[in-house]
Amino acid sequence: MDLKELFRERLARLGMRFGDEQLGQAHALVTRYGFVPEELSDIQLMTICVEAYRHPDSDLPMWI
Repeated sequence: MDLKELFRERLARLGMRFGDEQLGQAHALVTRYGFVPEELSDIQLMTICVEAYRHPDSDLPMWI
């Protein structure tokens, strides 16, 4: 299983199910600035991914 699929499964366990495009945007936001998804707490990961959902054209989470 690749890292993106693990990322998808973790988000699904948190109740966040993204389509391929949204998942790609969320993953890009998480990794673009050096975050390692496995090192983020659930709430940190969810916060970034909610911003990817709310602002898909943004390249930076609102809280940074």
